[in-house]
Amino acid sequence: MSSITITRRPIWLAIVITPLLTPLAFFLAYVTYFVAMGYNRPGLSWGGALAFMYLFGVPVGYVAIATLGWPWIASLVRWRKLTVGYVCGGSCIIGMFAFFLFATLISGNKQFALSGTAQQLATGLVLGLLSGLIFCVVAGVPYKPRN
Repeated sequence: MSSITITRRPIWLAIVITPLLTPLAFFLAYVTYFVAMGYNRPGLSWGGALAFMYLFGVPVGYVAIATLGWPWIASLVRWRKLTVGYVCGGSCIIGMFAFFLFATLISGNKQFALSGTAQQLATGLVLGLLSGLIFCVVAGVPYKPRN
């Protein structure tokens, strides 16, 4: 069995904390991107963006980790492949799927424009990667498999 098992506290802690920290990490990346591009927003506008990210990001994050993330982590543990690469690879795919589904449901737009779809998938990929990295840090997931 892997040195990190399903019942060990860090995995449970990571499952609980990851959806809470992902919106903050995404917000910091969002602010960094816009500041680097020269876009200056008033502080109240940044606060609204953070509130929006938490309002929708936390519930979507918990649904995604409960329905797709947890089975993926359990499978990795069972296969003895619980490493940063596998966790982040799976979380990118899960993030793309979850964000695309969420964006489609919330917008009510059943017509898929290629540019909008690509932007949704790219945003989901970034969110998934951030979630995977946060999970790995909190759970102490190794870079290489341990025998």
